[in-house]
Amino acid sequence: MFTNRFIHPVRRTANGFTLVELLVVISIIALLISLLLPALAAAREDALTIQCAARLRSLGQITLEYADTYQGALPAGNLYPNNPYETWDETLFAFYIPNCRLVQGRYDNQTLYAVGGNDDALTQQKLGPTWISLFTCPAPILPDRTEWEIDEQYAANCNAFIWVDTSAPPPWPMLHDVTRPEQVIAIGDANQVYPGGGSWPLFSWSGFDPETKYSWNGSLLPSLALFRKYSPTTVIEPTFFDFGTGEVNGNTDYTSTGSVITGVGLRYRHNMNSSGIGVANVVFFDDHVAQMHEGQLQEKNVVVHGN
Repeated sequence: MFTNRFIHPVRRTANGFTLVELLVVISIIALLISLLLPALAAAREDALTIQCAARLRSLGQITLEYADTYQGALPAGNLYPNNPYETWDETLFAFYIPNCRLVQGRYDNQTLYAVGGNDDALTQQKLGPTWISLFTCPAPILPDRTEWEIDEQYAANCNAFIWVDTSAPPPWPMLHDVTRPEQVIAIGDANQVYPGGGSWPLFSWSGFDPETKYSWNGSLLPSLALFRKYSPTTVIEPTFFDFGTGEVNGNTDYTSTGSVITGVGLRYRHNMNSSGIGVANVVFFDDHVAQMHEGQLQEKNVVVHGN
């Protein structure tokens, strides 16, 4: 039997990609990533905004529960029994934690609590996770704690949460003083005015409350001439007062080259544009949460009395 001794070689087809094909695939992947990244960033921003709104709504509910427990009284914005002082957030925190009492308000940047029958004082750091879940915004630029304690990143309406000096107190803040709870802001996003990320506990604005006759720090105004009366539709931008530069727009955070801000408005930190301006989450006294744009704040949103 004759056998052909010449065997033709089998042609094999290459299974790999050519260089051109690889470059095309890489280009397509890079294009898809460039299209997806903005969407992912926007989704993350939306998630942080929603989380912040949920925390503010919790604070609104706790505030109403506190007022219901204490015959309609609201926490004082700042309470000066002597020295140290107590702020509204510390009052609400002690109320929120079961079987908790405030041992010492802010003094030398420390706040102390006692929980249960234990008389050992606990700093906010030891109660940190619970504090963070209530009083810190999840979308800040600066860190969420100072060197000494965990601080707040929300501020309360200084016309409702009044500064009280117990040696000569103004009328105690009461929930029934807020005649338009669906329009009056209780608590909102605040500027970070300290290098560790903390905020001023009360937000202020360009003007005073002509109904309560107290300035933003709770002091009785010496003259009616100091009142800056606005119509209910007038826009009043939030401000802070810097001793070095005077009163300027408050929509900014502390910087390493700046000075500590001594008073603050709302912080429009969510979904910010290239100019650093977005929206601020706020909770109203009827417990609904909304987003405020810069330029949207009006007298009716901050003055507690009125029709």
